[in-house]
Amino acid sequence: MSDMVKERLLLALFTIILGFNIGIYGAAFGIGFGIFQVFTVLGILAVLPRKKHTPLAWSTAAVAVVSGLLVGFRANSFVQGISFAVSVSAVGLLLLLVSLPEAPTTIWNLISSQMLYVLHSVFGPFRLIRGMSEDSEKRKEQHEWFNPYTLLKTASITLGIFAIFVALLMAADPIFKHMIDTFLKQIVGRIAWSLFLAAVFGGLLTIVLPHKENKPPELRFLSAADVIVPIVVLVGLFGLFLFIQGKYLYASHEVFKQFGLTYSQYVRKGFTELLVATSIASILSYLMILKKRVLDKPAITWLNVVLIVELGLLLGSAYRRDLMYIEVYGLTRMRIIGEVFLFWLGGNLLLLLGLATVKQFEEKFAVAGVGLLTLGALGYFTLVNMDMRIAAAAPQRYEARDLFYLANLSADAAVSWEGIVQAAEQRFAELTTKEVLTDNEKAQFANAKLALWSLVAQREHLEKKFGPWEEIKKTYLDEPKQKSYERTVNLTDEDRTRKRNRVQEWLDGQRKWQAYTLSEGEAYRWLTQNRDLLFDRVDMLLTAITDYQRNRHLDLYNEEWRILYAYEYPFVDLKITYIPPINEYTTPSPTPIPTR
Repeated sequence: MSDMVKERLLLALFTIILGFNIGIYGAAFGIGFGIFQVFTVLGILAVLPRKKHTPLAWSTAAVAVVSGLLVGFRANSFVQGISFAVSVSAVGLLLLLVSLPEAPTTIWNLISSQMLYVLHSVFGPFRLIRGMSEDSEKRKEQHEWFNPYTLLKTASITLGIFAIFVALLMAADPIFKHMIDTFLKQIVGRIAWSLFLAAVFGGLLTIVLPHKENKPPELRFLSAADVIVPIVVLVGLFGLFLFIQGKYLYASHEVFKQFGLTYSQYVRKGFTELLVATSIASILSYLMILKKRVLDKPAITWLNVVLIVELGLLLGSAYRRDLMYIEVYGLTRMRIIGEVFLFWLGGNLLLLLGLATVKQFEEKFAVAGVGLLTLGALGYFTLVNMDMRIAAAAPQRYEARDLFYLANLSADAAVSWEGIVQAAEQRFAELTTKEVLTDNEKAQFANAKLALWSLVAQREHLEKKFGPWEEIKKTYLDEPKQKSYERTVNLTDEDRTRKRNRVQEWLDGQRKWQAYTLSEGEAYRWLTQNRDLLFDRVDMLLTAITDYQRNRHLDLYNEEWRILYAYEYPFVDLKITYIPPINEYTTPSPTPIPTR
């Protein structure tokens, strides 16, 4: 490793560590992650040789930066997770390009190179230490910067000068003093994590993978019969399934009674399973394409074309089933995410069809197509407000709008909270006029009640994150007050201290600028303009509900437990902190007459 390469490596590590300390350390997940990714990409590009500064490298760097910054755009945790995954994957591809002599042009070589890279990365830190220590005597003579004595002397002088001026500036400005004090409290953790990052990225940036030809594997262990016979059976199975689907996907509700099923039971399952089946069969189709290049049998091509067409029809069946589900249960995150994945799969099937039938369609075009489809999916998730779509086509439960589900969506749909409060008021007004509630009406009552509790959690999250510090400190740390509708809980001094520490720790991470997300900021501005709605009206309604349950001895423990714990809410993080009370509103048993 030459001195120039080592200097570039040190510059890269310094840049990445600087980005970590600015963007991530001590802060919650937010825009700070994107800042860290900007510095990380700059560090990797500093090491990437100029001959590898290809359009692929620059586009990968752009994807890593943009998707990282998009983490601070939406409050939807799933969308944030997608942006995070794409950004990290792009950084991983950029690291792979540093280690490879040339970029892979086939799907197989891309996957095999990644596996080989992961294997080498296990020993990365040890290789880095060995590379930095070899030829030490020669390095001392040629470059005094690498002399340990020189480094120690320079560091001591720098720290001395730094300490003097920091002390003077701290005395001059109390705000600056507070910031430096906070930094000094974190210095041990920052140093430890910085050294860890230096070891990890130092190892990853020094991996050199051997050159290998960009050609697909021959799969010699598979004969022609091993490929053709299973696929023929699979094609027959898919054909039978599609025949049955064609008969019943457009059938009337009465037809399903022949099988002891209701329409809603029929459409509940199947969508996810069909997507998984199509995904696995697509991999088999790609393996057939690889084997066709070795065997050169036209029968394999035609069989593969039939399989791909059937998979396309299978996706059409899944889409029809999805529409049937939405007709009965309404729109949810699971359905939107599934739809995007469905169209992503459909695009990949078209790419497979091109690989299987068009000789001029090289595999590098398919790799680029998969990348563009993935970016298109990411763009849809981030640019289209998923939660507002759901709020406009609300999901159903207990023959009514599922207010609880809507109230637990992210701050992306904050403007829909007013409608939830109004619907809860109307539902409460209708149900309280009845002498006796049916089981379904009790469930509707519990659903509306838990929706209001979820809005309480939503508003407190935004208030604690963006509200004026003095008010937040008083309300949630110094003088927390119990709400009129909350159950009385006797806490010891130790419990109060522990609870206060947890709140303080949360505030320390969430109130930093690195944890900022645009949607939450907009939601807080909406909250301040509608404070009477989310605070006064919600609190009055929950107080009235509590009084009603107590006066009517209306116990909703089973209904509340079922909503909170029995049902699944895929890709939705429940915001509610409410725990259903046991036997708090039941009818008291009569007092027995004492006997002599």
